[in-house]
Amino acid sequence: MKVFKDVITGEELFSDSYKMKLVDDLYWRVTGKLTTESNDVDESVYGGNASAEGGGETFDSNVQSGVDIVLAHRLKEVCDLGRKEYLKLFKEYGTKLNDYYKKNHPDQVAEFQEKFQTLLKEVRKITKDEEFQYFQSESASGEGMFALLGYEEDGLTPYMIFYKVGLEEEKH
Repeated sequence: MKVFKDVITGEELFSDSYKMKLVDDLYWRVTGKLTTESNDVDESVYGGNASAEGGGETFDSNVQSGVDIVLAHRLKEVCDLGRKEYLKLFKEYGTKLNDYYKKNHPDQVAEFQEKFQTLLKEVRKITKDEEFQYFQSESASGEGMFALLGYEEDGLTPYMIFYKVGLEEEKH
């Protein structure tokens, strides 16, 4: 299995366990699904029997609903972020990526800069045409990638967009 991490934060964003499509060699469009996860404790696993006197332990129910990619990789939603603010953050992210490439891949800086300009045009276009939610890696530090979460035309099938220039693949 491959895990895709943010090159700035080093944190996990998604894995290849989802349906993925590389669009124009610019970004991964990863299709997820709506799901509900429960972390409830089942006493039968531990051999527990409820006492006739009613003195058994009770546990709080821990149920989470949402997009499987978000839940599995503990992505955090960045609320109250509009398109204009997102594009500003995206440009700042590009500056951080440029510094990363200069330091870690100096031979790829020109290629990165060209790809990022193309990506910026594409991001402007898709965020103008569609509504998105914005997510970051688990720490939500504001330093790394702000991934997009949108829905297919059916309104039920979620997908996320992660930018190829800001990812590193790690095999597990």
